Amino acid sequence: MTESFADYAIAHEAGHAVVGKFVKICAPHGISFDLRRDPDGRLFLGDFATAFPFPPDHQIVQLPDAVKNCVCYALAGGLAGAKFSGLPIPSEHDGTASDRQFLSKLTSKSLESFIDPALAVIRQEQNSYKEIVSRCVQRYEALKTENVTPGKHVLLSASELETIFKIHMTPAPSEPNSEFLDIMSAHEAGHAAAGSALGARVEAVYALRVDAPNPVSGKFVIRYLTKFGALGVAGLELKDKILLIAGGTAGEILLNGKSDSENAREDRRELKELGFSNYDYCVEQAVSQLGGNHALLLALRDKIREKMADLKHCKVTRKGTHIILASGSDIAKLYRSIGVSATSEMLELETAKLRNDVPSSTE
Repeated sequence: MTESFADYAIAHEAGHAVVGKFVKICAPHGISFDLRRDPDGRLFLGDFATAFPFPPDHQIVQLPDAVKNCVCYALAGGLAGAKFSGLPIPSEHDGTASDRQFLSKLTSKSLESFIDPALAVIRQEQNSYKEIVSRCVQRYEALKTENVTPGKHVLLSASELETIFKIHMTPAPSEPNSEFLDIMSAHEAGHAAAGSALGARVEAVYALRVDAPNPVSGKFVIRYLTKFGALGVAGLELKDKILLIAGGTAGEILLNGKSDSENAREDRRELKELGFSNYDYCVEQAVSQLGGNHALLLALRDKIREKMADLKHCKVTRKGTHIILASGSDIAKLYRSIGVSATSEMLELETAKLRNDVPSSTE
């Protein structure tokens, strides 16, 4: 085993490397140690470092806060790595002077205030972290048996680190692909068109952040929904509500020629809560009623799809919780110009109640 100082040094640098790679702008160029021998010939460590790009002083003032925070997380990754490995955190000026000096150029906050977000990254990417620690320990132990000269010695090069990250690091969330956008925009267009045709007031088509963001990457999980005003106030009855719920899958079928059964899970649940299990029958009725609104469906789908593909340029609600993909006023204007009314009279409630838990193919 390595000495306690080396244990801490390796954990510290592995933390810098993992968090730096995670925030991207601080991807590490290598991990190195300054190796020395005392008069008795024993190998010991001097300075140690993870090389990653740090913005020059003249650029720091112009950096957005989000970029500064990313660099701060990478700097705190050293202490976070030691904490993850259960090693004692050094006192304020013991082994962290360089990190604190760099941090002071970016913020007045303490290095410790950035540890928790950095630690969250290491926990998520612990496979990469552990592999870096293991490889550094192996390389250090090998160096102890060699006739090494004092000076800088590389434990992991940039290419070696990149190989570790490529194998072990969690892939970054991918942007929505074309097929996903086709499915979701058609689904929400179906809900909005069905509601409009039946006389409901469409509040908006929203993208909703359903969980807290990752503290470093800022990534959210997004859920899409079409929200309506009070159905009772609009004079809508139970049959109308059934068609409105089934309208999402109906929109997929009418626009894409097929539907995604997984995408209908929430709509199936809503209908079951109302006491109606024959989802396929309800969708058939919605398709029949929406068939005359193909122009409206296309217009709504195109508007929603464009916004889904570029959420960062969408408006948000006053409270900041919902991203607006299509406002109620826009949807109402489209309906008035190219939409036709629909009716739920033909829907048989008893047939809609029949149990039909296994979704049939709609392709």
